[in-house]
Amino acid sequence: MKRYLFLFGFAAAVSMTGCTYALRTYNTPSEQQIRLAASAPQQYVIRVMAEQPVDYPVADDGRVSFHVPRLPRSCDWRLFGLVKIRDGSPEGLPAIHVVRGERTIRLLSLRQLQKLPVDEQGYHVLSL
Repeated sequence: MKRYLFLFGFAAAVSMTGCTYALRTYNTPSEQQIRLAASAPQQYVIRVMAEQPVDYPVADDGRVSFHVPRLPRSCDWRLFGLVKIRDGSPEGLPAIHVVRGERTIRLLSLRQLQKLPVDEQGYHVLSL
């Protein structure tokens, strides 16, 4: 009997809940550094897509430092309050574009940038 009561209570709780939304916090503005490992890195530009896109030219040695401002945020979606369906974190937004000419070569989020290997001077190394 207790088993059926538990199952009934669980089924009632699940049926009364649905998707929940949780507004994420903004990212902290930060200074980032990338070193492009490419044959002609000076042909590339790092474009940060925020409220106003800003281009940062890449030096001949492939190094560039740039500012990432506060990015737009969104909501997390959770099914029954437990299973995350969508991540609304601004760190997951592909706001860093590697551009050559008028063509976008690579899109990076802050989360992807942090996963890149780091050289001895603290630059994240991106191979193209």
